[in-house]
Amino acid sequence: MQTNDEKKVDSKRFIGWLKEATSKIMKGYFQLPIDGLKYSIFRERVYCYELYHQLRCLMEGKTTYSLGGEVDKGKHPKIGQIKDIKNTIPDLLFHGPGYMENNLVIVEVKPLKNDLSTRSVLEDIKKISIYINEANYVKGVMLLYGDNEVKVNQVASDAPKEFDTSNIILLWHKKVGVQAQVVSWKDKDQSSVHKSSSSVHKNTDSDNNEYYEQLMNIVAPISGKKRVKPEEMMDVIVNLCKIKELTTRELAGLLGRTQETVRIHYVAKLCEQGRLQRKIPNIKNHPDQRYKVGKF
Repeated sequence: MQTNDEKKVDSKRFIGWLKEATSKIMKGYFQLPIDGLKYSIFRERVYCYELYHQLRCLMEGKTTYSLGGEVDKGKHPKIGQIKDIKNTIPDLLFHGPGYMENNLVIVEVKPLKNDLSTRSVLEDIKKISIYINEANYVKGVMLLYGDNEVKVNQVASDAPKEFDTSNIILLWHKKVGVQAQVVSWKDKDQSSVHKSSSSVHKNTDSDNNEYYEQLMNIVAPISGKKRVKPEEMMDVIVNLCKIKELTTRELAGLLGRTQETVRIHYVAKLCEQGRLQRKIPNIKNHPDQRYKVGKF
């Protein structure tokens, strides 16, 4: 039987493989092309199956533990008796089947879709927490993939308010070709996304943390709604830009809409009305374009 220190070492090795495996996931698995659609879509199972494959390749011959994908725990004689997780199917398990003292890491995965609710992610984190506390897992990983920093920061901020996250790692796989990065559980006065000891982003495009609570309070009345009156949506956008100059990408993340929808249907009209102004007025489509409240 391994000691706790040995289990921690093996858990750390697995998380290293997990991060490396994310960098090997190709575009067609990250988002799935669909005939008849102009854009690719998130499919969690497609991503997870490819992640499983890449992990198995990296782990081959390097560990005595096994990797389980979507293991149904409902009929497990012990876990099946634990009320809150008895019918769960974890996305990935790194463990030694047959003996619960060999449980090491549980992984849950969620795509950062525009309509993803933070509550659904928190339910997965709750599941991870119970597996750690009741089923002897050493570590848990909540893996988010997709380019939506606002939702990542929201999870990083909200989860510690409800759960003990000391043994849970939040990973963010932002885009194809790069490794998932560890996201620190958010403190009030601390930027949450880190790469080693420095920020992943050197510019201020991700520095919404300072204004995060104010921005989310403004968005709250329309959060989760699929249909919002255009006038109401534009009022929300103006109020957001009163707090901070924002890009259309940042606005899309806050509003749960696509960047194209925000740019064409709302921001462009607000600029025409003079309610918003472009920070770089002479180059409308500048990649660093931000919007601020206009004077009219």
